[in-house]
Amino acid sequence: MMPKPNGGDSSPVSVSPQPRRSASCACALLGCSCLGMLMIPVGLGLVVYFYFPQIADFFWQSIRSVAPYQMTLEKLREDPRISDQLGSDWVDQAPDQFRYHEKNQSGSAYFRFTIQGSNGAGQVVSHAEKVDGHWKLTRVAVEIGEKTVNVVGQGALPPPPPEVPAGPDDDDLF
Repeated sequence: MMPKPNGGDSSPVSVSPQPRRSASCACALLGCSCLGMLMIPVGLGLVVYFYFPQIADFFWQSIRSVAPYQMTLEKLREDPRISDQLGSDWVDQAPDQFRYHEKNQSGSAYFRFTIQGSNGAGQVVSHAEKVDGHWKLTRVAVEIGEKTVNVVGQGALPPPPPEVPAGPDDDDLF
């Protein structure tokens, strides 16, 4: 055996191969990115779960604040047939359907919602038009069981109007 140039002993040196890091690093990074991709929907789901009541309440209060909706509630409270049938303690619930469009001095509104009282519940259908800057209720009716109580207007209940595409200068609430 020949002596080593650095003056060490002449025993054989074993060299172990270095581990391949590129494949394991790629798998680790891929695993982290997959975990990260899963965390995004989980995080969004938690936000919706915990904050949904506040978000829904914001939209519900926005709907309730528009003039035609307030006018509808006022007409319902004034009509003794409604409190006789449902009880004077009735409350309105979030609309099943609504359309609201307002542009300059004109507009239209359609609401369909439930009112619930101690004696029962009824489905309210309300339609209003805005002409020359003034809202006017054209139809308010309450379906209680098989009976329809006409509060404003007569005849068949109007279907919901089609959605109006919003333009850049529209003042739509929804």
